[in-house]
Parts: sequence; structure tokens; C-alpha cells
Amino acid sequence: MTVALTLASALAKADTIGDPATLHIGGGVGTACAAGCAGDPNLITTGVLDIYQNTGSPNVQITDTLLIIGIPNDTGFFADGTVNGSGGASVINAVKFYDSGSTLIGTGSHGSASGLYGLTAPTTTKGYFYGDLTSGNMYQFLNLSKGNTVCTTGCNSTEAPGGASETFDNWIAAEYADEPSSFDPVNHPITKIGMYVFLLTPPSGDDGLGGHEFINITFNGISPEGAMAIAYGCDGTDDSCTGEPNPYATPITEAGLMPPGSVTPSPVPEPASLFLLGSGLLGLGRTVRKKIKRI
Repeated sequence: MTVALTLASALAKADTIGDPATLHIGGGVGTACAAGCAGDPNLITTGVLDIYQNTGSPNVQITDTLLIIGIPNDTGFFADGTVNGSGGASVINAVKFYDSGSTLIGTGSHGSASGLYGLTAPTTTKGYFYGDLTSGNMYQFLNLSKGNTVCTTGCNSTEAPGGASETFDNWIAAEYADEPSSFDPVNHPITKIGMYVFLLTPPSGDDGLGGHEFINITFNGISPEGAMAIAYGCDGTDDSCTGEPNPYATPITEAGLMPPGSVTPSPVPEPASLFLLGSGLLGLGRTVRKKIKRI
């Protein structure tokens, strides 16, 4: 009951602090929640998520978008930007940009975001892990909010909309409510959230994430338990996010929560592969029958 009340209080607060939900995290372009739904946060179950720019202004253009992933009780899962931090396959498989009509613009890229928008220095040489959050605001922890200030009474051109609701307490309340089999405040408490940041760059010739446009991100392998995704970016070309450019962020109500077992769909075997597989099983069956007859 306490957890439910805490989460309800957190979500109510998020809706009263100037929360235009400018960067929404959905389940992938073409899904029901791609452009927003009442997930609070939204559950991402397929190993694919999208970042949707909810602002419709034609002047909005985020050239460099940051995907921020927080992992409860992290043990270095994405330390070097690869699955399980093992130096193997990249955590992100593909980054694709779509226009407001969900038509593919092109394939972008991802990499380290060190120093962008005033982002604090990463704690690993690979440049993806930014330390463990144990209290306070996530955007402030990463030094991302414009002027290091988040909205508390309403947003303006010097504050990151939605940023104030992204706190350690609100995040773990959402985890306890949506992932009771993995986390609970008594038997499996969350004591830290490992923070990872990936830079998403648009394809050549594209200006970036515009009004009502999407970035679709496909992951490799299984996500860690309770990983949650938010985003950040500034319009214009000022990578320090100072001066005129406006910052855009994700409130807790529009974040994406990846339950344990979220996995990128496995590729469907080609017909030739299926034939070989069937032949192999047939041969195995014949071998077993021969052994049985000999006995």
C-alpha cells in the first residue's frame, strides 16, 4: 500500500510541475504506445523502443539526442557499451529515424556522448557508464538540465520540461509497483541505479529529431531486470545547451520500463536453414531407431 501511494504521489506531482512530456518513450514505431499512452511509465517488452518528440513546433530540431538507461542495482551490465559488458555485441543494434508520418527517413548511428550538453564525464574508458545514482534528480546527477536546474513550478526556456519528476525516489517507486517479482523495498530493495548514456546521431542529410518525429532503437539480447529509459536533447546547434536553444526531457510518466526478459525478436530462419534443420532431425531420428533395433 505504501509503495502504491508513493508512486501515485510521484505521478501526481509530475503532472503538476509543467510536464509537457516532450520526449516520450514508446514501444517502437508502429506500436500502440509509440506516440504516447497511459503507461506511467510505459512497459517496453520487445527489445525495441522509440523516442517520440511530442512537441509539434516546426522550429524544434534536436540534432543530438541522448538515450539514458538506468539499471537498478547495476553491476556493470553495459560498462563498455556491449551486452553484459563482455566486449561482444553492441547493446544497440540499430538506430532509425522516422518522420511524423512514421515513414523511414534513414538509419542513424550511436556512440559515446561524453561532454555533450555539459554531460558529466563517464566513469569508464568506453564512455557509456556515468556512475550510480543513489538519491536526487537524474538529470542533475548527469549535469544535463539547462543551467543545472529542473522545473519545479512550471517550465520556461531555461529549464528542462518534465525533468523534475525524474528522481531516484520516483524511479524506484515505479520499479516496486511494476516489477514486484524482481524488486520490493523489504526483500529486494533498490539501493542504486547505474546510469548509462548513448548518443543517437541522425543519418547524413537529416537535421535530427523534429516535431512529432521518432527515433527507433533496437537492442541486442536480453535487457537487464527493470532497465528504464529516458531521453534528453536541445534544439539548435548549441551542444552546450546554453543561450537560446531549449532543452527537452522525459518525465517519469513517459519513461520506458523494460521488464526482465525483454528481448530483441530472433530472426526467422531462412527456408534453406529450415530444410537443413529438418534433415538433421530426420537423420538423428534414424540413428536413434537403429540403436533401438540393435538393442
